[in-house]
Amino acid sequence: MKRVLKNCFIAAASILAIAGAAEPASARSAPATYGKPLLATDANCFSLSSNGTVAYASPACSDTRTFQFPLVTDWAGWFTAHVYAFGDTSSNNVGCQAVGMSNGTGTLPNWVSWWAPNPVQYLPSFGSNQTISTTSYVPASGGAFVNCYVSPGGRLNVVEW
Repeated sequence: MKRVLKNCFIAAASILAIAGAAEPASARSAPATYGKPLLATDANCFSLSSNGTVAYASPACSDTRTFQFPLVTDWAGWFTAHVYAFGDTSSNNVGCQAVGMSNGTGTLPNWVSWWAPNPVQYLPSFGSNQTISTTSYVPASGGAFVNCYVSPGGRLNVVEW
């Protein structure tokens, strides 16, 4: 009887361990307020919506400014980021580019490598919310981000990766 109970206990523990094993992280998303202007001096070029979730490029700056989203990655490999954005006309355009980077401890110490294999992707059309998709590579122990180039009146809603 003890042996049967012991075997049942081991089997139950094994099932629980398998069922509770961590799975790879699935897609993540964050509101535009997760990011920030690339340059601190551009902070006045962006404003937030009343509920704090949407970043607008304000008319305080008359030219295109960069907004950056840091991305959490769990492993090396290719990733695709989707930025949901809006521009009423081509004067309010938004373009984004995914970038991966090394941690600077590889074969050339203190040398950080950047991967931005695809050109900047812009809004496919204007007057409604659109998706900008951009892809890059992140090496082991590296980092990833998306830079968005936002013209005055352009809007960033959500980033998903």
